Amino acid sequence: MNDLRNSKRRTRIVKVLLAVLVLGFLIVFLVRSVFLGHSDSSLPEPVHLTDAQLVGTWSSPSGGSLAIRQDGTFSAVNVCGFGATADGVGSDSGSWKTSSGEWLSIATGQQTGGVSFTGKISSAELDEGVAAKSDVLWMFIGPPDENTGTCKLHLDAH
Repeated sequence: MNDLRNSKRRTRIVKVLLAVLVLGFLIVFLVRSVFLGHSDSSLPEPVHLTDAQLVGTWSSPSGGSLAIRQDGTFSAVNVCGFGATADGVGSDSGSWKTSSGEWLSIATGQQTGGVSFTGKISSAELDEGVAAKSDVLWMFIGPPDENTGTCKLHLDAH
């Protein structure tokens, strides 16, 4: 009788531990999704875009937007690279110009195109790339060697 009671107790303990483990993984997944909504871990392929290809509105998965205008100006709203928070998300406006990409070079030594932004609040650098067969502007979230993900902006359809 005692063995049966101990067996049932061990079964309940194992079930509770499994439930806690599953709940922990679920919480970690949700926290990453909510707080790192700008983030993606894969690196884009290198590309060099023309000024004409850069002009337009670029959007982040979490709803931010970066308007790059033909006259050399930009406006960013809730976009990675333009903020002082841990994930670098913020808003700014100013001028832009093409440059050599820096993020892919740091991570892999490959060369790609880039865009330099000089805003009223800060400056930012985004690399040009191709991800999932579409052009992206991107940067690392955090130091490149920590693999905390990338922020990718996709060009809206014209």
